Amino acid sequence: MNTFEDIKVYKKAWLSFMAVLLTATFSLSTFAQDSDASGTSDSTIELNPALDSANVKPTAVPEELDTETPGSVEETPAEEPIEEPLVSVATATEETPAEEVETEEKPVAPIPLFKPTLGIGGGLFTYFGDMKAYKYSSRIVDNLGYDFTISTRINRCLTLGLYFIKGKITTDEKSETRNLNFESKISVGGINISYNFGNWIKEESKIHPYLFLGIEAFEFSSKTDSIDANGKPYYYWSDGTIRVEAETGSNLNAAETERDYVYESDLRESNLDGLGKYSQFSFGVPAGVGIEFKIVPRLKLNLSTAMHFTFTDLIDNVSKSGAGVREGNAGLERFLYTSVSLHFDLFPPDPPEEPEDTTIAEVGDQDNDGVNDNEDLCPDTPEIAEVDSVGCPLDGDEDGVANYKDLELDTPPGAPVDTNGVQIQDTTFRIPGDSVWTVLLGAFPEGEFPSDDFTDKILSIPGVQSHVINDTTFYIKGLFDNPEDAAVEKIGIDAQGLEDTKVVLWEPRFNPNVKIDSALLAEKLKIAQPRIEDQVIYRVQLGAFSKQIDTKFFGIVDVVMLPGKDGLFKYLTVDNANFEQAHVLRKDMVATGFDDAFVVAYRNGERVTMESIGINLDEYGNRIDNSSGTTITHEDDVAQNEKDALLFKIQVYASREPIYLAPANFKGLENIEEYEDDGLYKYTSGGSNDFGYANSVLLNQLRRRGYKDAFVVVFLHNKRITLEKAFEIINKE
Repeated sequence: MNTFEDIKVYKKAWLSFMAVLLTATFSLSTFAQDSDASGTSDSTIELNPALDSANVKPTAVPEELDTETPGSVEETPAEEPIEEPLVSVATATEETPAEEVETEEKPVAPIPLFKPTLGIGGGLFTYFGDMKAYKYSSRIVDNLGYDFTISTRINRCLTLGLYFIKGKITTDEKSETRNLNFESKISVGGINISYNFGNWIKEESKIHPYLFLGIEAFEFSSKTDSIDANGKPYYYWSDGTIRVEAETGSNLNAAETERDYVYESDLRESNLDGLGKYSQFSFGVPAGVGIEFKIVPRLKLNLSTAMHFTFTDLIDNVSKSGAGVREGNAGLERFLYTSVSLHFDLFPPDPPEEPEDTTIAEVGDQDNDGVNDNEDLCPDTPEIAEVDSVGCPLDGDEDGVANYKDLELDTPPGAPVDTNGVQIQDTTFRIPGDSVWTVLLGAFPEGEFPSDDFTDKILSIPGVQSHVINDTTFYIKGLFDNPEDAAVEKIGIDAQGLEDTKVVLWEPRFNPNVKIDSALLAEKLKIAQPRIEDQVIYRVQLGAFSKQIDTKFFGIVDVVMLPGKDGLFKYLTVDNANFEQAHVLRKDMVATGFDDAFVVAYRNGERVTMESIGINLDEYGNRIDNSSGTTITHEDDVAQNEKDALLFKIQVYASREPIYLAPANFKGLENIEEYEDDGLYKYTSGGSNDFGYANSVLLNQLRRRGYKDAFVVVFLHNKRITLEKAFEIINKE
């Protein structure tokens, strides 16, 4: 391409090729869409291994699959899900033909169209032209290149991409008739379109072969190694040696030399064949094949090779215009580029397109409260209870005790009540009319957290309360009609080692500046009850949550809330006088759905173990008789404890690295819990003692939130067990 007329010809050829390429693209796209519209496939019926199609029994045990496949922070499950039964027990009989069984419609993952993917890689050039390489394998380092691409899917089968390649081609020819060499720096830019066999290969496949074709422009700059480091030319003798003198036949002792492989002489400037300053710009047509491996959802590894058919014969500076050893053939040159590259999707894929939910009508209303189970936030409401729009019992006086259990339906606002909803009249708890004083143990604005020492000390004090006002958490002890009574309480608390306590006015408006009548205080101290030494305080820890919740959620009064630096909010009950009382309260809380509740003990400002205070527990939390070594319970109670302790949860994600428990990291889900298993961090949501409810209602709820591969797992006393073991416990007589 050394004349202006040649450039015109190449431009016409390039425009003609672009027209052909666009026509081919349109044809392939139409073919792909027609295939999608008309193609059909036989549905495969997948039955839950928990069901025997010939004889379905209520006690059938689902087979638990436990293959870990961790992936990206978006939705890769750690284990294969336990599929829901695709046929009901009533219809799964041997008389039911398989082809008549309706399959569950899976969520369809949308193809990420018109979303850019960046790729970067490296590869190897191979030259095909007038020169024939001598020992090509020894010059691989001199034929390396790197590439950069940006591409996007335009339909299921086709991808449009822009690419840039930069590198160099080096060839050394050594034969009996010719000893030529060149090194050419290549810069290539172009556009291509690839076809990935999407009509025959599923989108979810980990491996996708593809074909591609394109048009490109490239620039080259060729040099040759013709002189040594001292500026002397190389002379190639007929015996295969390189010497410092030309072979004349009379100078057989001429010194030998070696090439330095420094390509210093510009071939175009040398004008060896009288071509002048020919253009070092040309066009090419790449055609190639490749294979794509999906590493994780947004990261892929591509292996590809493409032959680049150029429109020039001057990359090596040997052409039909040359004479003698420099004469070449009339064919155009080609080069092969074989590469490996990584490709990253810049944007996450859209959530799966969920099929229309047809399960709501089938799920029903388990507790018969008129609210469908898919929307019922309180699925086990007794039939006698009136419920609100989300299925939770009404609480008319807002005292924390539902109407159906409330023996006093008109409790004054803010008045403390017992578990039956009856107002507590003890002056320690009551909120009197005009002014109320208290002992302020500590106050922590949002973002500040109590120390472990402070926490242990206040939980060792009976009657402690927590209140959240304007994002500040206050810990107080007692409510008093006068500041002197509060001061007496403060003196007793200070003796337990708690610092910086203060008597404050609590109602009607908080005021830390309180005046104490010293004479009246002295009189009250004379008749004050002495503090009980080594008193053990028993509490029930109800749970730890990633978000602060209203203490009315627990359905009992005087719940103490403790925010932690780990981002969790812990909730504990009011103090209990003895272990038995706390144990009964724990069982009541477990029965109402707080399966992780357990008893803790505090003494003299420290948390203590049960063993240190002479209480031994079995694995179910029941007390063991120290004299006989037997559990203080009946055998039937143990079996019932096991059943009550079973908790079916929905696992939504697994990761090799821990994930911060924030709703933003789990599609807005709250109360996500983490557990470790087989070296992975696994995350669950929700929970129920009923497998059927978890496997239908809870699982469907989470799949509609985008966790299409979520599945059911089961825990016994906070330890994961197999579903087979869980069903053995459930079916135990």
